[in-house]
Amino acid sequence: MASVAVVAPALTKGLPALNVERRGNSKVAAVKGAPGLRLQNDRFALKSAFYNGASVVAVPEAAGAAPPRITMRTSTQGAYICRDCGYIYNERKAFDKLGDDYSCPVCAAPKRRFKAYDAPVSRNANDMAVRKARKEELKKVDSAIGVTIPWVYWRKKFIEGGYKGLGLESRLVEIDGGATTIHCWVPRETPASARKPALMLIQGFGMDGTMGWDRQVHAFSNDFNVYVPDLLFFGKSYTTRSERSEIFQADCLKKMLDVLKVDRVDLVGTSYGGMVAYRLASVYPELVNKVVVASSGVMMTHKTNERLYKLTKVNSVKKLLVPNDLEGMRRGLSTATVWRIDLVPSFVLEDMFQNFYRRNRKEKEELLDGMIIGSVGAPPLPAIDKKVFILWGTEDKIFDPDLAHQLKRHLGESAELEFIEGAGHVPQIEKPGQFNSRVLRFLLS
Repeated sequence: MASVAVVAPALTKGLPALNVERRGNSKVAAVKGAPGLRLQNDRFALKSAFYNGASVVAVPEAAGAAPPRITMRTSTQGAYICRDCGYIYNERKAFDKLGDDYSCPVCAAPKRRFKAYDAPVSRNANDMAVRKARKEELKKVDSAIGVTIPWVYWRKKFIEGGYKGLGLESRLVEIDGGATTIHCWVPRETPASARKPALMLIQGFGMDGTMGWDRQVHAFSNDFNVYVPDLLFFGKSYTTRSERSEIFQADCLKKMLDVLKVDRVDLVGTSYGGMVAYRLASVYPELVNKVVVASSGVMMTHKTNERLYKLTKVNSVKKLLVPNDLEGMRRGLSTATVWRIDLVPSFVLEDMFQNFYRRNRKEKEELLDGMIIGSVGAPPLPAIDKKVFILWGTEDKIFDPDLAHQLKRHLGESAELEFIEGAGHVPQIEKPGQFNSRVLRFLLS
């Protein structure tokens, strides 16, 4: 375990040198003896950017002991930088897999003060002189951007508080012998919840499950046991396996539900999540009851995106869904929604970019490359023998509404099709009232 000596002559005169041992979030809580489940930390209090008393323990250091050495990997994959002091985290353990109580080993800034760092990393990157010079560069950047407010952090805390008030809890579910971890909001076990049917909400590209479904969780939780997973490489879900197709995502969700002892479930999937939901119903028909496919290009071909390229003047969907910079994110959001993104404060967009688009960039690009739906030479899409509700925004620029009609023809009489007037690619966010009422009518009928 790494430790850093703290020099404070005025406080330590006449005492042995102090060695500060920083403890990470290594504790794992068993959940009622169920295998593969871990409870998330529930820490809401604001932690100081300069001192976090919960994360440091002072112990006497033996006289003459050599100061600890911090070794640096030179790979830039997964590097993160502390905004407060310039320290670079570049360890083999992915930054996203660190606990929420992780703090900077130099200045004790909380985890939310780190951002992705793409510049080359030298072996002396955390030497004091190098770090101070880098800190000055950070000050210039922050000055150019303006005041940075952790909007995503506090917005997510607010949403998580609402979920907990509805009787949900955050869990990490390990499958594939620990190679894959899926984060999911699940209902607490109560007599009332045992009588409700299960409903799983599957996100699209962009935000994680927590941020993408808050309006729906509140609307659906009275009638359903709601499950809200993060798809792999979004939020806190991750895998070391090499598969990247939407079928692999569906397989992982099936294994997660097996661990959670869910044997029958309704599905609501939007965009990429709609493709995962469709695959889940196709491969595991005994598991799935009803399916809602919202704004999802299930019927797309390798030529479908040509219309999108002409509209946005880009040559790859990656530039919209996994943008390289803030301007690319603005373009993608402006295409996905009917809202005016230019009216959103810059500090909100900057924070969204750091939290949702900079993390796991390589893996998210691999997800797009690994899709079977829409690929050249893809096998014919199987029809599913389920009741399916197709819901689309009339102003969807990502997936042309004609794809909704194609899916209806493909499924025949077992499918219903409705459009939400004036909504874009994310009707669950743009028109949540209409979206929720129509989905509930279908699921409860």
